[in-house]
Amino acid sequence: LTNPPRGGLFVSAMPQTTSPCHWVSVITTILWSSEQLLDVWKTYENQTQSDC
Repeated sequence: LTNPPRGGLFVSAMPQTTSPCHWVSVITTILWSSEQLLDVWKTYENQTQSDC
């Protein structure tokens, strides 16, 4: 087994605040509700259209 390049790529809970390009670099996270998933997806779509 190898360690990930950065521990922050695997998020065990939704962070309170994120950097502007946070969701573009995360591999996986655990979300508690479908509303959180929808919020993250909307943010991710915006971030992929920016200069991340």
